Amino acid sequence: MVGSRSSHQLTMTAWISMFLVTFTYFLCLSAAESPMVYKTIRVVNNCAFPVWPATVGSTDLPPPQMRKVRAGESYSWKADPFWSGSIWGRTGCVFNSQGIGGCDSGDCGGNLQCKDESHIMAITKAEFELLGGIAKPDTYSVTLEKGYNLPMSVDPSYAANNISSSRPCESMECTANANVVCPKNLQEKKKGSVVTACNGHYDGYLPSSPAFSKAFQKACPRAFPFRSGTICPPSTASYTLTFCPRRPSL
Repeated sequence: MVGSRSSHQLTMTAWISMFLVTFTYFLCLSAAESPMVYKTIRVVNNCAFPVWPATVGSTDLPPPQMRKVRAGESYSWKADPFWSGSIWGRTGCVFNSQGIGGCDSGDCGGNLQCKDESHIMAITKAEFELLGGIAKPDTYSVTLEKGYNLPMSVDPSYAANNISSSRPCESMECTANANVVCPKNLQEKKKGSVVTACNGHYDGYLPSSPAFSKAFQKACPRAFPFRSGTICPPSTASYTLTFCPRRPSL
C-alpha cells in the first residue's frame, strides 16, 4: 500500500509539473507574439514663440500636465500602448495660478488643462491610434479637419537595426504660412492685424469652405483630408511632433 501510494503521488507530481511547464510555455509564446510596447511621443517647439500643447485622448496612462513650452524647448512622454488621441498647439495664452485664462488660438474654454476637443475649432491637429505593441501597426495623421493655426509635422523613428528603417513610414505635415494661405474671410486675427488661425473644417472629406480646401490642398498636400493618415510598421519606436518644423513653407 505504501508503495502504491508513493507511485500515485509521483504520477500526480509529474502531471502537475508537465501542466505548469506547458502553461508557462504558451504564456511566454503569447507574450512573445504580441508584447505591449510603450512608445515615446516627443513634442518639439521650433516656433519663435511659446506654444501650449494640448493633449486629449482615451488612456490609462495620462500624458504630462499641459504647460507652456518655450521656443526651442521639447518634452517627451511614454504613451499608453493602446493610446488614441489628439495633440494640438495653443498660442498667445495667459493663465493664472489656478490654470484659468485663455489663448489667441486653440483655446480650451479658458482652461490650461484640456479635457476634450469637441467644441474647439481653427486648430492644426495631430491624431494617433496606437494599437498595443509590435504585433500591430499604428496610424497617425496631421489633420485640417478643424481648420489651421500652426505649422506641424509628425515624424516616426525606429529602433536601431530595425528592418522597418529601410521602409520608413511617411511623415505627415502642414507647414503653411496662415498669413499667406488663409482666405481673408476665414482669418482669425489678434488686434485686427496678426492672423492667429484659419477657420475652416471638414465633415468627413467634405469642406465647410471650398476656399479653405482649395488654399490648403496646394499648401499642405501631406495633411488630411488631402492625404489619408499613414499606417506605420508595428516596430516604430517613437514619434516626434514638431510645431513650426524647419522645412520649406508657402
